[in-house]
Amino acid sequence: MTLKNSQWTINNDSEVDLLAVSKSNITFEPSSSAFKTLAITDLIGNANFTLNTDLANQQSDKIVVTGSDSGSFGLNINDSGNEPNAANGKVTLVETVTGTAQFALLGKDYVDAGAYRYRLNQEGNNWVLSNKAGESSKTTTQPEKPVEQPKPVAPVEEQTKPTTPPTSEQTTEVKPTLPVVPVTPTEQPKPITPESVVPPMVEKALSEKSNALVSLRQAQLALVESNLEGLHQRLGELKNGEKGNVWVRNVNSRNDFASTRTASDSFSSGFEQDVHSVQLGADAALTDNIRLGGFVGNARSDVDFDGEYGSGKVKTQSLGLYGTYLANNGFYWDNVAKYEYVKSESAATGKRKYNAYTLSTEIGRIHQLGQGWTVTPQIQAAWTRLSSQSDEERLSALTARAGVRVAKTIEFDSWKLQPYAEVNGITTQTNSNQVRVNQYLFDVAESKGRIQTAFGINAAVSNHRLGLEGSVTNGKYLDQPYKVQAVYRYSW
Repeated sequence: MTLKNSQWTINNDSEVDLLAVSKSNITFEPSSSAFKTLAITDLIGNANFTLNTDLANQQSDKIVVTGSDSGSFGLNINDSGNEPNAANGKVTLVETVTGTAQFALLGKDYVDAGAYRYRLNQEGNNWVLSNKAGESSKTTTQPEKPVEQPKPVAPVEEQTKPTTPPTSEQTTEVKPTLPVVPVTPTEQPKPITPESVVPPMVEKALSEKSNALVSLRQAQLALVESNLEGLHQRLGELKNGEKGNVWVRNVNSRNDFASTRTASDSFSSGFEQDVHSVQLGADAALTDNIRLGGFVGNARSDVDFDGEYGSGKVKTQSLGLYGTYLANNGFYWDNVAKYEYVKSESAATGKRKYNAYTLSTEIGRIHQLGQGWTVTPQIQAAWTRLSSQSDEERLSALTARAGVRVAKTIEFDSWKLQPYAEVNGITTQTNSNQVRVNQYLFDVAESKGRIQTAFGINAAVSNHRLGLEGSVTNGKYLDQPYKVQAVYRYSW
């Protein structure tokens, strides 16, 4: 059979003596009852095959070449999406005798089936789909060679010289020679038992859905925490004795979240998250020491998963209340209650909606050092609860922060400037949190500890206040290579 620029649909098992193809498409028709086999004696040319697979039961349509094969062929895979029941599952798509022809997946070089990612590999002369990600993650321990056994020492056989018989003239009594005691052989050392060989652990590549579920949960919490950080600094600007304020803040930053372990044999891809947010708020003094305020906010982030995992989005809309107490000696106590409506989406997970609740408390003290210098040590604790979908667990997080701000107030003409530097140590701990894909559970790792360094300046003239700050954060899993925020407020 010769096909050129043609289409061929296979409805049943088929046999062909010679299949010579050029720029053609051969499609195995989907069937709910059975898979089909195309048996070919000799295959030559170039074409694309569309096959149906069910990795859950390790079954598929199959191409079997019993004679010669040559050329280049593409494979388009329609999988059932069910989860394979066997570990390191695989299915054979093409069987050949010589292995000369080359086969490759069309479009993407992988197939996502259930929780894991499957790639096309050549095993001998056959082409199979398997979910092994690559090389072994552990080095196999080689057994030690047994110590060479020394040869036993042979007993020393000392020969006795013959005694000359005495002559008649000799009167001295001849004493017999004592026998030589044989040497005891050296005891043989016991051979060393070789160490057991540790089987290699093969890392599995997550499917796009599994990776997106884990990474988007991490991105959701990172965005909610970022919105709270901006509010903490907004409260820091209140301690100047104004009766009332209205303010607006804009924040732009990037989060780099590292790859984290999701199971004993798999890792997430990690991701970059570009964040853009705006907050609006107002507050008023109830007394000389107490003031209350409220705010609304909107934030969006573009999430770019590392590797071949695509992208996603996380957005939030927030509202909340805050209050601060400032004593005459510089001690202050800030409290925040915040609600956020969270939306996330990706091609693999679709659109999802969540509710997030945050409570935060912070204490510190502004120490006046003279000549306009101030030092403000501060500690903060925050609790966040993020709702879940049917394949996720509800997420609870505790965030702790300890830091110090050093500032210098400079006045000239009608302006008041306050440059400052701030260093914070931050850590986030979450409950044991997992997502589910079919029968598999994957851990959602927390961001853990990180150090934040910030430099900024506040400026005031008349009733207007301006602020600009830049910061960087470095941590075990979460880095923030830049964060730039600008604020304007009107005070009276």
